[in-house]
Amino acid sequence: MSTTSDEIDLGYLINKFNKAIKSAVIMLFKAISFIIRNWIVVLILLIAGLVWGYFSQQNYKPSKKATLLVRTNFGSGSYAYNAINFLKEKSKSKDSLFLITNKFRPDTLEINDLEITPIVNLVDLTDSFRENDRNLDIVLRNVEFDGEEPISSSFTTQYKYHNLELTLSSVATSSTVEHIITYLNNNQFIQEVWNTQTKNLEYKILQNERTIAQIDTIITNFNNNQSTPSSSSQLLVVDNNLGLHSLLNTKVALQDENNLNREELIRAKKPIVLVNNPVLTKNKAGVFGNKMVKYPFVLIGLFLLLAWFKHIYFYLQRIAKEEE
Repeated sequence: MSTTSDEIDLGYLINKFNKAIKSAVIMLFKAISFIIRNWIVVLILLIAGLVWGYFSQQNYKPSKKATLLVRTNFGSGSYAYNAINFLKEKSKSKDSLFLITNKFRPDTLEINDLEITPIVNLVDLTDSFRENDRNLDIVLRNVEFDGEEPISSSFTTQYKYHNLELTLSSVATSSTVEHIITYLNNNQFIQEVWNTQTKNLEYKILQNERTIAQIDTIITNFNNNQSTPSSSSQLLVVDNNLGLHSLLNTKVALQDENNLNREELIRAKKPIVLVNNPVLTKNKAGVFGNKMVKYPFVLIGLFLLLAWFKHIYFYLQRIAKEEE
């Protein structure tokens, strides 16, 4: 009994499927027949759409895009992300006072969208923690990984390098890019962080140089078998059992640290540094981005849609009369 019921259900489904296919083929045939019967109207709409699209295309100016590689210095990443989101909001709201202040055009929209993403570098992440810092283990254990961007989403502002994707309007120029970087560098919080950290790094280099000079003096006095008087608060006292090897290692470490610090200062001449030389490129429109293709389809589609509505109306009207 169960087998017979299953065979009936399967046969019913196959029958319904065949009817649906048959109905679809019939509807397609009727649509083609309708177009053939009204070929003159379709041809006129096609020509009208081509002409309309041709003249519209002459005045069409595509949007532009560019990819900026930027370096955020001294942990200013979080401020840079906030500043970019703020710029995006102000551009979309067309805040003329804000735009004029930051040298953007107030009469038309230059920036359509901004999207910044970090370039994941584990070295940047680990450098933010001291050697043997247990906090790094704790942080990594408590990070919720999403599978696609397991680290970038959790430590976005810790990375130094970021890709800034610009989607700009047709009126944007290379000056627009320059104004975006200038806007970021003029941000109050970014400026304060950069000024403070730059001074701290310069002071650290100076202190290391003083310590290196003291080490040199101690070694010279030791070689001359002299005492090492000094009024400095950082006096290093040495006797005949001085570990010269330890002093030399300290000197080399300080020199290496200063070399790295000087390189950092060179790379951080500004809070936000534009690393690459971005080129504005025009967004390529797809097939339907071409108005000479799009407009004929739109006009013919509207004509067919109106014809379908007309068919449905008379069909329902006929049913209503039959019911009476």
